[in-house]
Amino acid sequence: MVEKAVGERLDCLGPLGNGFKLHRGSRNLLLMGGGSGIGPIVAMARYAVSVGCSVVVLFGFRSSDRVYPSHLLPAEVEYLIATDDGSAGHRGMVTDLASDFLGWADAVYACGPRPMYLTLLEMVRVAGVRKSVQVSLEENMACGVGACFGCVVETRRGEMKSVCEDGPVFELRELVWG
Repeated sequence: MVEKAVGERLDCLGPLGNGFKLHRGSRNLLLMGGGSGIGPIVAMARYAVSVGCSVVVLFGFRSSDRVYPSHLLPAEVEYLIATDDGSAGHRGMVTDLASDFLGWADAVYACGPRPMYLTLLEMVRVAGVRKSVQVSLEENMACGVGACFGCVVETRRGEMKSVCEDGPVFELRELVWG
């Protein structure tokens, strides 16, 4: 797209799949992300604040030079960061920050790398969290319409789901991670 001139037409397919769902009664939301997962989390934070929810956003970065600017989030959002090298915020993983908010949150939303989801899954199991934990998967999608089966994931019901068509958002505990 950077090679296109302003006003030039693009051939695009979308929007595809589903997004995060705000369940009725959810008022305190924990949102976490890293890398390219920041975009969907920022969008959810803006929406949640607009409908009166309390929002905590946790983002993880490699270092301070990659930190998402706080002024681009709604002022009502509590924003905490973790960096791998400790150059800003908490030194360590973004999941290190999540345990302080799991009991407070009515729902959890995450978008980031697979290791983050695996850690979050274990945290939720250990804490006995029963609330909704929605994750937006970052999978390579070849066709975008569920025809090629290049982005399928297995559910606990034994079904194979296309991330591009049935996702990218799934309940964390609905998926088989092993």
